[in-house]
Amino acid sequence: MPVFWDTRRFDRSRVESFWLNNWRETKAIGWDASNERAATCVELRDLQAERTVLVINTHLDHVGEVARVRGAQLILDFLEEWPEETPMIVMGDFNSSPYRPIRRTLFTARTYGLFAQAGFMDAYRSVSGTWPPPATFHDYQGAAYVPDEYGTWYIDWPMTRNLRVLSAEIIQNPLETPPLSDHYPVTAVVAYTGES
Repeated sequence: MPVFWDTRRFDRSRVESFWLNNWRETKAIGWDASNERAATCVELRDLQAERTVLVINTHLDHVGEVARVRGAQLILDFLEEWPEETPMIVMGDFNSSPYRPIRRTLFTARTYGLFAQAGFMDAYRSVSGTWPPPATFHDYQGAAYVPDEYGTWYIDWPMTRNLRVLSAEIIQNPLETPPLSDHYPVTAVVAYTGES
């Protein structure tokens, strides 16, 4: 789960990756997952603002509900090592909707609920107010994909805590461009709380 940053602005203080399973240090499938899953955490020192920001990237399992929930809890447990006021960004393919269950599946909104209870908010929804949010999953069909009307295929939600979201966008392919992924990327521009 890579994390990239601009070295002209940020200096890496700490990088840690761990597996989402009961052992964390061992590559293995956890709980009811179909694949090995991981998270990467990078602590960045902002050279301009003389502040620290924490960035986490993950990919939760697309089959196992227990694995998604337990993986999210492992990430949140890991984040408790930092002071509560630390600016944080958590991003990834969460394979579940933050707002309602995906119909005819075991996928619930519980994963998002754990992050929300810990003070995180959905960056895209916080600035767009769009309901239902556009699908980020499109099954390699791009603009031809027809999601349901409930926002249940919005499954790539960047979340922030102690940061202000200035803008966010789901970047969709033009109709004539074949998609390179089965998901659209989601971008967000953030500022430290109290800054413009």
